[in-house]
Amino acid sequence: MIVREGTLTVEQVLWSRAQAPTLPDQVTMDLAGWAFKGETRREFAGKGSPRVEPGCTYVMALARYSPDEWGPLGSDATLPYENGTIGKGESQGQALWMVWVT
Repeated sequence: MIVREGTLTVEQVLWSRAQAPTLPDQVTMDLAGWAFKGETRREFAGKGSPRVEPGCTYVMALARYSPDEWGPLGSDATLPYENGTIGKGESQGQALWMVWVT
């Protein structure tokens, strides 16, 4: 399995707790990448999760893990967002084992 590193631009903070650290304008994190079956490389994402891609918009619950590291709050912390609707858009993730089987 190969992960990708992505730099995400924060367009808007929807909510944060009182006294929360300030979210930076950009957050760099590891993202779902590729898995191999033999010599064939295939894209993967978590089952039912969006594969975060350039040019798409997402609503993401973020947590600060260290002074310089932000990331998703959990495995279900990312939702696609399109045309004003949360949950609409790319959400083609499948479990890694399904990638190996297909």
